[in-house]
Amino acid sequence: MILLIRTILLASLTTFHPYYVSVTEVEYSAKDHELGMSMKFFPDDIEAALKQMSGGKVDITRGDKTANEKLLTAYVLRHFSVKLDGKALTPLFLGYENDQGATWCYFSVKNVASPHTIQVFNNFLYEYRKDQLNFVHAIVDGDRKTVQLAMPENSVTFTFP
Repeated sequence: MILLIRTILLASLTTFHPYYVSVTEVEYSAKDHELGMSMKFFPDDIEAALKQMSGGKVDITRGDKTANEKLLTAYVLRHFSVKLDGKALTPLFLGYENDQGATWCYFSVKNVASPHTIQVFNNFLYEYRKDQLNFVHAIVDGDRKTVQLAMPENSVTFTFP
């Protein structure tokens, strides 16, 4: 009985949340000359945005993985872009996972030089929630910078030495 109550409470905590936030991390690896990007969403929020975008049914946690990958790739590339030192990059989708009440998406760009500026465009979930907040972290050589974007803000430029 206690296990059932815990399961119900945990399920209700992961499907209802009083705030609407995404977290994006853009990290440059000097060793690999690679820019890695990860995006973290609440599953119900990204699922609602994907349903709105596609006009169809979406189940991000139990649905068809291949179909979800296509939808997530299209959604992220529509609502996110990155430039290094003024040069636009095309991120490659690596995959996604659902983990502990979050949906993570992973992208990368290989063969890039160490950036002095990273410009990020991010308007994730603005079409879904007017009170959406998007946190963007940029990391180069261990130097971490963070900005919070709220509608109508949708871009930030980070400068590194």
